[in-house]
Amino acid sequence: MPWSRLSVQSKILIVMMAVSIVSVLLIGYLGYRSGRAAIEANSFLRLDGLRQLRTDQLQTFFADARSKVNLMSVLSADELREFRTAYQELARTATVTPEQEEAIQNFYVDTYLPKLADNLQSNPSVEGFLPATAVQEYLQYYYTVPNGGGSGADIDDPGDGSAYSQVHRQRHPLLRSFVQPGEDLIFIDGQSGEVIYTTDKHVDLGTNLLTGPFSGSALADAFREARKSGDEDFTIVTDFDSYRPAYGNPAIFVASPVFDNGQMIGVAAVRLASQELVNLTSGDEQWQSDGLGVSGDVYLVGPDNKMRSQARGMIEHAGIYTATLLENGVSPNDVAHIERLGTTIDTLSITSKPIEAALRGETGTIQSLNYLGDPVLSSFAPLQLQDLHWGIVAEITQAEALAPAQDFTQLLAVYMVCIILFVIFAGLFLTHLVTKPLRQLTAHARQVAAGDYSGELEIGSHDEVGELANAFNDMTQSLRTKQALINDQNETLENCC
Repeated sequence: MPWSRLSVQSKILIVMMAVSIVSVLLIGYLGYRSGRAAIEANSFLRLDGLRQLRTDQLQTFFADARSKVNLMSVLSADELREFRTAYQELARTATVTPEQEEAIQNFYVDTYLPKLADNLQSNPSVEGFLPATAVQEYLQYYYTVPNGGGSGADIDDPGDGSAYSQVHRQRHPLLRSFVQPGEDLIFIDGQSGEVIYTTDKHVDLGTNLLTGPFSGSALADAFREARKSGDEDFTIVTDFDSYRPAYGNPAIFVASPVFDNGQMIGVAAVRLASQELVNLTSGDEQWQSDGLGVSGDVYLVGPDNKMRSQARGMIEHAGIYTATLLENGVSPNDVAHIERLGTTIDTLSITSKPIEAALRGETGTIQSLNYLGDPVLSSFAPLQLQDLHWGIVAEITQAEALAPAQDFTQLLAVYMVCIILFVIFAGLFLTHLVTKPLRQLTAHARQVAAGDYSGELEIGSHDEVGELANAFNDMTQSLRTKQALINDQNETLENCC
């Protein structure tokens, strides 16, 4: 309907509704943008703080590990010298019976290699792992085989009567107390490269790190670097790598040379407990109290783009997490490897914008897709740990981080509807107040136009409408007076005639 044909009441009501709706929408939009920006900024601030906290904790952890191993290398010089002497004597005298050799081979064939093959999805040859020397056979028969593939840290003296076991009985309890659960202290002969002592007594006991089956391991690399350093204050931290004596599980080592009267006699190394790093990066799994809700995580990535931490999904819902990896294009072989080892450390390759930026040495925040394809808010930075150059990312999904903004939007929509309804009812009431006297005036004008001057408008307002009504009453009164004169004159004329 054309605007000119609308009633005054309709026009006023339409204008009021239009102005109110536009105002409410504009204020709501500005409020939503301001609120969303504030929530986003607060989320980034929280992620930045948490990332920095984890960075400080990790730097402290590795600094303490280096100091601990370096101090251990100084304090354990007597122990390493005694083990070295006893080991060398045992190497000259050790013999094993055919029955003992068979027991060792059965251990490798029935216990060690099946688990290693399952974890690595390969078929390692037993010949490549069997002890190569009599002293290695001897030590593994008495210290490794009895453990059934587990830790031998509880063995103080196997009762073989050797000089080595006498030293072991005296020194092992103290050395065992130096390490935390899950760690393994290892002594390596500085000249021959042979592992002469370990806390846990795995299959690396007695092996040669220069020529043996584990010569390409991270432990062997750490040994070579520490041996050639010539500095008693030297320590090296290796990156995570699959360590076959630990059934192919990822391992990280800290090593330092051991000197005796100025001569380097060996290297002390500690295989760190991966669980300690998991506890640090996960905040002891207190994600929600750390402000990460149900979707956030803090994780580490190495220069090869492999994770250096346990993903939150693997801790909370491993089955759902691995299924998500498959959905996002991770190969079934890689997912199966992750499931077998039960970890994403050094097994899962990931990439995203914040990861790549962190590995380039950049620090910042960004909204992007994470390695699972989820929209997230991320805080990223390089993580420099002396020998290690990783990246650290703290993230939370946008849906969860900005959920308060969505709640605000819904609340705002409810308020807007209420305001619009109020404006409609208020508009109807106000237009009724405004148009009622106009309708009365219109009706009275039609009455006057029909020649009836008897009526009079009764409008109590003193505004412009009231003044108009008074003026109309005056006009009606004037017309009534003139009509009366005309009537009197007509009556006079009729009487004269």
